[in-house]
Amino acid sequence: MVRWHHNEWSPDTCECCIQFVFDDDLPAEQRVHLFFAKLKPCSKHPILTGTTLYDTAVSESSRVQKLIAQVKTLSGFSTLDDPTSNIKSIRNWTGTDTNRVLNFSVSGTTLTSNQKTTIQSWCDTNFGTGKVVIN
Repeated sequence: MVRWHHNEWSPDTCECCIQFVFDDDLPAEQRVHLFFAKLKPCSKHPILTGTTLYDTAVSESSRVQKLIAQVKTLSGFSTLDDPTSNIKSIRNWTGTDTNRVLNFSVSGTTLTSNQKTTIQSWCDTNFGTGKVVIN
């Protein structure tokens, strides 16, 4: 028997609050999260609803996390966004709905031209051209 668990989530990429559900009887690695309700709309996703909203918010959040992991690997800045480090990621989003672009830079140090090119190329390959701009 399915035992639905409701969870609220606010992505770190916008001001939405989304409720999703999953079968609480399944092990975590087997759970599938399904959109349930848009609890708080935001100006970044004015026309998105339902599964499209949920999938877009998950994609944006995942894009940030994957990018930060790659910047750490490709640049050697393993302390990026570490609370004890002065090397921080700067993330700004432009656009709305499914057309949002992540503008990414680093403070506390400088990415070389080669690092920026390598990271931008990785982003274009993994997220699609124009989804991330490395500054």
